[in-house]
Parts: sequence; C-alpha cells; structure tokens
Amino acid sequence: PGRTKLEANGWLTLGADFGFSGKVLVASNQPSGMVKWLTGQSPEAIRQLPALGFDALVHLTPSGQVLEKMELALGNTTLTGRMERSNSGARPSILLALKGGDTSLDDVLSVAGLFKRKNGSSAISGEDLDLTFAAGPVSAFGMETEQLDVALRIKDDKLDIDKLLVTGLAESSLSATAKITGFPASMQGTADVSLLTPDASSILLMLSERFPAMTAFGALSDRSLLYPGLFSDAKIDIVASLLGPAY
Repeated sequence: PGRTKLEANGWLTLGADFGFSGKVLVASNQPSGMVKWLTGQSPEAIRQLPALGFDALVHLTPSGQVLEKMELALGNTTLTGRMERSNSGARPSILLALKGGDTSLDDVLSVAGLFKRKNGSSAISGEDLDLTFAAGPVSAFGMETEQLDVALRIKDDKLDIDKLLVTGLAESSLSATAKITGFPASMQGTADVSLLTPDASSILLMLSERFPAMTAFGALSDRSLLYPGLFSDAKIDIVASLLGPAY
C-alpha cells in the first residue's frame, strides 16, 4: 500500500537466536496510503508528504536493535544518524543521534507521533532516551531558524536538557538548559535560558504574532515600535522554575 517498496538483504537467524543482520530499505511514494494501512489513520501532516523513506544497516535481536548509517527521508527533509536500543538493563534504553540540513521539524514530529503502543502511549514510553539532534535551517511551529542543536536525556521520570541552542531565530540566538522531574505528567524543575540579539524588536514581533494569547509579547512589541532602539543590543537571562502538572 502507498506504492511502497521494501527491500532486505542479509542474514536471517531462526529459532532461539532469532534475528536479522543486513541492509533494509523502505520507500513510499504515497506515505498517506502506507500509514493508513499500518495505523488505520492518515493525519493531515502525513498527507502533505510527497515521499517517505528509510535506509539503514541493521542488526536486530530480541535483546537489542542497532541501526547504522541510517537515512530518513521525510518529504524534502533528509536526516542521517544512528540508533541503538537495548533491553539489557532494568529499563529499555534508546541512544539516538540525528543530523540534517534543511529540515521541517513539523514533518519529523508528525512521523515520530505515528509510533505508538497498543494502549495509545508513545513508543518510547517507559524507556530511557539519550538524544542528540542537529540541523539547519529548521522550520517549526510557524517559525524558522538557521540552526538547531539539541542534546537531552530521559531516565525514569527525569528529563535533562543538556543543550538547546537556536541560532538565527528572528536575528537572535537562544540557549537553554533544564532539569525536570515528573516527566511528562507532572513536571517540576528549573530552566536557565539566555537570549542574545542585536535588536529584540524582531523576535518580540514574531512571538506576539505566533502567541497572541500571551499579551506581554504584544505589549513589548508595541513599545519597540514606539521607541526605536529600545531593545537594541539586548541580552536577556532567565532562570525559571516549573511547578505543578503540565497542561
């Protein structure tokens, strides 16, 4: 379904040591048809993708899965990297490293959201995750940035954002780190955010248009128009606390 091609070339082991080692290719020229066949759903974001593909050298066993020289093609977005999943510890763990060029983060998140368990929870629910992601330029949530670098770890109910670096967002650069517990249902923790910009009026205007319900952005943007240069050569440092459940 979905004009999809599946190719596999390697060694298949049967019996108690069941596994596969080799090269796997999946390519769909009509992703919505393939996704509907697999999941019974065809989200709008998937229907917009002209193509969807996956290529990797894989080593699959009951105790772990390794994907080397991995390439993901999501429409016009291409990501490369490596993934390793292990069942050897108290909790399954995933090590994932991805990098790319021109990237639609909306497309990436739409495809990632398709991988769910039978109870509807995320495919990585109950598993530890170590993720690094670097790409640029990146478009996401109606915004565009020149470069996005992320390094984060999820272990038990703890989320550590070791690095979040956004450059070229409305002529501004943003960096952040965070330590959060109770992830994802009832999050508490701290975040350290820094914004460096030659003129904050551009990012304030963008934020006011993107988040109109947050009136502070609109008020500050209006003042920047009334008083040119008010937010020039700005450096803003924020230390924030997150208390209570996330809604």
